[in-house]
Amino acid sequence: MLIHVVKRGETIYTIAAQYGVTPYDIISTNELTNPDRLVPGQTLVILFPDQIYITRAGDTIYSIALANNT
Repeated sequence: MLIHVVKRGETIYTIAAQYGVTPYDIISTNELTNPDRLVPGQTLVILFPDQIYITRAGDTIYSIALANNT
């Protein structure tokens, strides 16, 4: 988890791209009713996935899916 302080000119989309999460994740986590109206100084909670997989030589989409039960 990380706390992001909104800067002037930032949008949900630029913030999401910065952290590699979806805009929906930020909107949902922070219960934003109007995500198009961020205010400089506003704080947003950024949640990251619990599980991270680092690819290795020889990995395929199928082998990664099997390793992660997806």
